[in-house]
Amino acid sequence: GALAIAVGGLCGWALIPELPGRIAVIVVSAFVLALLGVAFAGREPPRGARRGALTAAAVAAVAGGVRLEWSGLAALDVAGTVAVIVVGAIALRWFAVSDGLAPAMTAASLAGVFALGAFGDQGARATLAVATGGACLGFLGYNFPPASVYVNRDGALFLGFLVAALAIDAQPAIGRPGSLAVPLLLLAV
Repeated sequence: GALAIAVGGLCGWALIPELPGRIAVIVVSAFVLALLGVAFAGREPPRGARRGALTAAAVAAVAGGVRLEWSGLAALDVAGTVAVIVVGAIALRWFAVSDGLAPAMTAASLAGVFALGAFGDQGARATLAVATGGACLGFLGYNFPPASVYVNRDGALFLGFLVAALAIDAQPAIGRPGSLAVPLLLLAV
């Protein structure tokens, strides 16, 4: 299921005229997580493989420039950002056990990211959010009870990673400390 959403999102992602470096890192990392979700479907991966892949994707996003600047110390900011991305993705993963919940929550959060991107003149972020959110809404028709297609828990890691990374990367027009509250509110849902 997550691969269908990722491919649907890719159709929208292809419309982004110029992909900034950190958005490209988020897209590639999210797509790799979606492919891993397909690879892990129906079988148990080696112990720690899920969390390791998710942590690697979070580290890649942080290395690409996605950061929560909450402490003023670079090391704490990096560790905190990786932790928030991993925890956000794992939290959304638990929504995948209920039909329709993971894609619906993802679409709702990405609507907020889209609004921030669209009003903040961040076209690539807005396009990525609306493309993936639209793919999630299209997927809901097949995922509502009785579901015929599922977003397995591993596939939901892709959605959770994407929401967390884009919410953190959103650059609201307000200054600190309110700017830190925006991604946390988007993830709190």
